[in-house]
Amino acid sequence: YCPANIADGGISVVIKRKIMKAPDTFTLQTRILSIWKQVLNNENISLDDDLIAIGGQSIDALKIANECQRQLGKPVNMVRVLRSRTVSGLAKSLSQT
Repeated sequence: YCPANIADGGISVVIKRKIMKAPDTFTLQTRILSIWKQVLNNENISLDDDLIAIGGQSIDALKIANECQRQLGKPVNMVRVLRSRTVSGLAKSLSQT
Protein backbone atom coordinates (compact mmCIF):
# COMPACT_ATOMS: atom_id res chain seq x y z
CA TYR A 1 0.00 0.00 0.00
CA CYS A 2 1.11 3.52 -0.75
CA PRO A 3 -0.17 6.44 1.29
CA ALA A 4 -1.29 9.50 -0.63
CA ASN A 5 -1.84 12.81 1.15
CA ILE A 6 -4.72 14.87 -0.12
CA ALA A 7 -5.27 18.40 1.18
CA ASP A 8 -8.88 19.53 1.27
CA GLY A 9 -9.58 22.86 2.92
CA GLY A 10 -6.64 22.53 5.27
CA ILE A 11 -7.55 18.98 6.29
CA SER A 12 -5.04 16.31 5.38
CA VAL A 13 -6.53 12.92 4.56
CA VAL A 14 -4.47 9.78 3.98
CA ILE A 15 -5.81 7.30 1.46
CA LYS A 16 -4.23 3.90 1.03
CA ARG A 17 -4.02 2.64 -2.53
CA LYS A 18 -2.87 -0.79 -3.54
CA ILE A 19 -0.17 -0.58 -6.16
CA MET A 20 -0.24 -3.41 -8.67
CA LYS A 21 3.03 -3.83 -10.48
CA ALA A 22 3.06 -5.89 -13.64
CA PRO A 23 5.85 -8.42 -13.84
CA ASP A 24 8.75 -7.07 -15.85
CA THR A 25 9.11 -8.38 -19.38
CA PHE A 26 12.16 -10.50 -18.60
CA THR A 27 10.39 -12.31 -15.75
CA LEU A 28 7.30 -12.88 -17.87
CA GLN A 29 9.40 -14.19 -20.77
CA THR A 30 11.29 -16.52 -18.43
CA ARG A 31 8.08 -17.95 -16.99
CA ILE A 32 6.50 -18.43 -20.41
CA LEU A 33 9.70 -20.00 -21.78
CA SER A 34 9.64 -22.51 -18.94
CA ILE A 35 6.05 -23.43 -19.82
CA TRP A 36 6.88 -23.89 -23.51
CA LYS A 37 9.85 -26.11 -22.66
CA GLN A 38 7.70 -28.23 -20.37
CA VAL A 39 4.77 -28.58 -22.78
CA LEU A 40 6.93 -29.24 -25.84
CA ASN A 41 9.38 -31.42 -23.88
CA ASN A 42 12.26 -29.48 -25.42
CA GLU A 43 14.94 -27.62 -23.44
CA ASN A 44 16.43 -26.02 -26.58
CA ILE A 45 13.77 -23.36 -27.15
CA SER A 46 14.71 -19.69 -27.32
CA LEU A 47 12.60 -16.57 -26.85
CA ASP A 48 12.25 -16.03 -30.60
CA ASP A 49 11.65 -19.59 -31.79
CA ASP A 50 8.44 -19.88 -33.82
CA LEU A 51 6.04 -22.39 -32.24
CA ILE A 52 5.10 -24.01 -35.54
CA ALA A 53 8.67 -24.03 -36.90
CA ILE A 54 9.89 -25.98 -33.85
CA GLY A 55 7.20 -28.63 -34.32
CA GLY A 56 4.43 -27.24 -32.14
CA GLN A 57 0.85 -28.03 -33.10
CA SER A 58 -2.54 -26.64 -32.17
CA ILE A 59 -2.87 -29.09 -29.27
CA ASP A 60 0.44 -27.77 -27.93
CA ALA A 61 -0.84 -24.19 -28.25
CA LEU A 62 -3.91 -25.22 -26.23
CA LYS A 63 -1.73 -26.80 -23.53
CA ILE A 64 0.54 -23.73 -23.43
CA ALA A 65 -2.49 -21.44 -23.14
CA ASN A 66 -3.98 -23.48 -20.30
CA GLU A 67 -0.70 -23.65 -18.40
CA CYS A 68 0.01 -19.92 -18.88
CA GLN A 69 -3.45 -19.08 -17.61
CA ARG A 70 -3.00 -21.36 -14.60
CA GLN A 71 0.50 -20.19 -13.68
CA LEU A 72 0.28 -16.51 -14.63
CA GLY A 73 -3.34 -15.82 -13.75
CA LYS A 74 -3.89 -14.01 -17.05
CA PRO A 75 -6.47 -14.73 -19.71
CA VAL A 76 -4.75 -16.78 -22.41
CA ASN A 77 -6.32 -18.82 -25.17
CA MET A 78 -4.99 -20.99 -27.97
CA VAL A 79 -5.59 -18.30 -30.60
CA ARG A 80 -3.47 -15.82 -28.67
CA VAL A 81 -0.61 -18.33 -28.46
CA LEU A 82 -0.82 -19.11 -32.18
CA ARG A 83 -0.99 -15.44 -33.18
CA SER A 84 1.94 -14.52 -30.95
CA ARG A 85 4.04 -17.36 -32.41
CA THR A 86 7.03 -16.87 -30.06
CA VAL A 87 7.69 -16.68 -26.34
CA SER A 88 8.69 -13.03 -26.65
CA GLY A 89 5.58 -12.28 -28.72
CA LEU A 90 3.30 -13.92 -26.16
CA ALA A 91 5.04 -12.09 -23.29
CA LYS A 92 4.54 -8.79 -25.09
CA SER A 93 0.88 -9.58 -25.72
CA LEU A 94 0.29 -10.59 -22.09
CA SER A 95 2.11 -7.57 -20.67
CA GLN A 96 -0.50 -5.37 -22.35
CA THR A 97 -3.39 -6.96 -20.42
